[in-house]
Amino acid sequence: MLVRLRLRLDNQGGAWWSAPENLRELALAVAAAGDGAFAAQLRESQSEKPLTVALTRQGDERQLLLTAFSTEATRALITGSAAVAQAGRLHWAGRTTEALGYSTDSAADYEDIWNASQQSAASPCVLRFHSPTAFSQGGNLYLPLPVPSHLFGSWARRWNLFCPEHLRLSEEKLSPLTNRVAIDTVCDLRTHTRRINQGNFIGFTGTVQLTCHSEEARAVFAALTTLSTFCGTGTKTMMGMGSTGRV
Repeated sequence: MLVRLRLRLDNQGGAWWSAPENLRELALAVAAAGDGAFAAQLRESQSEKPLTVALTRQGDERQLLLTAFSTEATRALITGSAAVAQAGRLHWAGRTTEALGYSTDSAADYEDIWNASQQSAASPCVLRFHSPTAFSQGGNLYLPLPVPSHLFGSWARRWNLFCPEHLRLSEEKLSPLTNRVAIDTVCDLRTHTRRINQGNFIGFTGTVQLTCHSEEARAVFAALTTLSTFCGTGTKTMMGMGSTGRV
């Protein structure tokens, strides 16, 4: 199961809210309120994490946009968000923040996404990259551009890590995407610098329209672009980067 939800928090505290390390701690605190053992395991894990977090502002409120794309993570986020909202406060990293409520934007599961993709028409997909997005190139190198092979590589890796085994995408299914996806339009593409763990990360934001020109790859294209709104894109998605939505 996958989920995309918003936790509404009081806006006291100033600029520290947006610090990437704080966003990670906030997400882990919400997960811990739902499943402490899972959150502890997640904190210690060096592998891909099935959670993303981003921060938005609505008037006097701050909203944590939280997504999960594994069964355990989804259960922890839903249970944790409900518990935090009911208690009216979120305890995290030695701080306490007032919680004003939560809502679910969308929910799905891998079976539903894959089944729907089989019926998907060959139409363009418009994605909005809400927070700075970049792709690791190894070492300290990062690419802040919406290159289709990097976009779909990021989503495919997460799909195969967390989907049911029978839905894993083979290289044979993925390879037609490599040269058959085009960027039709790009709007408001900008770069931003994020300071994370004493390093600077440059990422892009903006809107991109993608079209798949392969009938063979149409279903995979539809499934992975749908997944992107739950799993985010690129690197540092547990620190506020790579937040992705459909337009």
